[in-house]
Amino acid sequence: MPLSKSDVHKPKELTQDMTLSDLNAANAGPQGGQDIMSVMGSLVKSGRTEGQAAPRGEQGRKGYVNQGVAEAVPDVVFDDEVHMLDIECFQSLESPIALTVILATNRGTSHV
Repeated sequence: MPLSKSDVHKPKELTQDMTLSDLNAANAGPQGGQDIMSVMGSLVKSGRTEGQAAPRGEQGRKGYVNQGVAEAVPDVVFDDEVHMLDIECFQSLESPIALTVILATNRGTSHV
């Protein structure tokens, strides 16, 4: 059988399951290259704080879903020690992309 003289192109669809932790780790990594100028530039730049990095990650996730690149799959999380959470944790549960959360505690009452 003769071989084709032209390039052979086959469309291929790739699907990769990623968690929010995977996306956060990818966004938290260094943005520049490994050459000396990138390293020097990163030292001069002021670093992001945690308060600034979280909204950036949430906007990125919403952008992926809006573009059709990603799909948000609903899931359930069970938290047994809810009395240990702080106010920022409860605020994140108000997000439109928040998971279904089941909260439980073995403590009688707790002030939040």
